[in-house]
Amino acid sequence: MKKTEKIFYKDPFLSQCDAIVTGIDTDKNAIITNQTVAFPEQGGQQGDSGYLIFNEHSIPFNDTQKGVGRMLYLDDFPIISVDTLIHHIIPPEYINLFSINMKLKVTIDIDKRAKLTVNHSGIHLVLMGIQHLYPEMIKHIKGAHITTDQARLDFVKKRTFKEDDLKEITEFINKLVKNDEPITVFPHPEEPEAWYWKSRNTIYPCGGTHLPSASYVGYPIVKRKGMGKKIERIIGLFPNSKLPLKMYHA
Repeated sequence: MKKTEKIFYKDPFLSQCDAIVTGIDTDKNAIITNQTVAFPEQGGQQGDSGYLIFNEHSIPFNDTQKGVGRMLYLDDFPIISVDTLIHHIIPPEYINLFSINMKLKVTIDIDKRAKLTVNHSGIHLVLMGIQHLYPEMIKHIKGAHITTDQARLDFVKKRTFKEDDLKEITEFINKLVKNDEPITVFPHPEEPEAWYWKSRNTIYPCGGTHLPSASYVGYPIVKRKGMGKKIERIIGLFPNSKLPLKMYHA
């Protein structure tokens, strides 16, 4: 089975596309298509939700997941899986409505996507603020998680962030937001599915969905949570964000 073409890399604000069913996984209740605009869970970001539309049917998918692919090893990039299939996870009672080679339309929930996009770009700005204060912390990231409500970074516990630290990080982000610092994303020259995120002179390997500039994030709330002796968690909340809903198009 061929890989799924990931249209969200070409146009992250495209909300729908035509597609052909290339696989049906009854164990995972997943529909696989030749191409999709639905972003799968990766890099800590939750997968998209939306609908698979054909004939008189509009079947919801409540998650999007990557399948097995080729492991990518580059000297200057984290190990990731590329050339994957994309699984649209549907309720099991609808699986028999689908057949191989049938044509349908994939459409995403743009409100969910917009919130995930804001929170993903926002947590990168938080990381910039942390690096500004403690440059060595970039080496101690344990994991990340981005939902529609918030985003978080977990660090191997080399230090405990104090209230003054959080205040300085927040002030750093506020300056980025006030200046509406540009945000860009671009692929690795050797691999079209390995992407980078950039703002100012800071570059992170990241294939998530992102905003064009910092002003959309709005002034944040930055919190910490101790997760025992081994993990220090930093949480970003973005209640003043501007959802880029008008940027999405068919």
